[in-house]
Amino acid sequence: MGANINGNNPAVEFVLQIIPDNQPAFKASTISVISEQSISKFQPGEEIFVKYDPENMSRVTIESS
Repeated sequence: MGANINGNNPAVEFVLQIIPDNQPAFKASTISVISEQSISKFQPGEEIFVKYDPENMSRVTIESS
């Protein structure tokens, strides 16, 4: 996105495929700020943990880095 928050911590738009336990996979997107030291963990194809609202699966957030 080209924006850094509190130093070199980038704001990033994520397009995700979420694979919950015992439910079908679904796609979602979210914007999150990640720490500069964690950038390598958030590269395309990497597995990350998210939280989502099971009543409204468009509400997704990246679990803290």
